[in-house]
Amino acid sequence: MRVLLDVQGLLGQRLQEALSQQHDVRVLDGDPRHRETAARATAGVDAVISAVPDATSTQDESLPALDRASRGLFNLVTTASAGGGSRFVLLSSLRPFERYPLDYAVTEFWAPRPTTDLEDLIPFVSEAVVREASHAVPLTAICLRMGVNPEMVPGASGRVGRPGRLVATNKGTAATEARRSGRRTRFGHCPPRADARIRD
Repeated sequence: MRVLLDVQGLLGQRLQEALSQQHDVRVLDGDPRHRETAARATAGVDAVISAVPDATSTQDESLPALDRASRGLFNLVTTASAGGGSRFVLLSSLRPFERYPLDYAVTEFWAPRPTTDLEDLIPFVSEAVVREASHAVPLTAICLRMGVNPEMVPGASGRVGRPGRLVATNKGTAATEARRSGRRTRFGHCPPRADARIRD
């Protein structure tokens, strides 16, 4: 299977290592907000795995992340479908659930409303764009909402690290399984595990 990977950092490296053992993996080169770049990157791929853009601390840098979460993901979904792709996996965040008590029973159908904080808004917009775009094109979209593993976040020292940050624990396995799934549009949760390792 030909897979386009749009995931940065350690998680992106681990996913590339794990998926390259059985698949032809290419990494997105360029800015998907430009439709030509997205079309070039998705040409001939069977699946796309993309992570929610990171919201940075300054507004000047965060607004492009919001644009990438909307226009960039829309371009990737629609050009992947036009190029013959059949799967789109979005690695999102559990951050919007943070303000709710830990004992709430949260399922994949639970959709909290975001605050105006960009770290809440970006995952919300990303999921909405992928969900709605996948209804308009013949492509299966899967969203995995990821938690934070404090043992994998530098400087966390026993507390939950920066909320919503994706870390490389069992997410690689989750993304691999999601790529294989046959359901049309699905949203799921991937809680952090200290002992998990990426495996295929």
